Amino acid sequence: MREGLKDLLPIIKENYDLVIIARKPVTEMDLTQIKSSFNHVLNRAALLKNKRQLGVKEL
Repeated sequence: MREGLKDLLPIIKENYDLVIIARKPVTEMDLTQIKSSFNHVLNRAALLKNKRQLGVKEL
C-alpha cells in the first residue's frame, strides 16, 4: 500500500491528514489496482491538486 500511494503524494493537496485503512481484498490486489483505488478515493474526496496529472477525465 505504501508503494501505491508514493506516486500520488506530490499531487495530494497539502494540510490534510489522511487515515488509510486496508480491507482484506487489498491482499489480493496488484500494485496497479491499489494505485487505481487510491486515485479513485482521493479524486472523490477532492484531495488531488490537479486531476489531469493522473490522466483522470474531467466530469
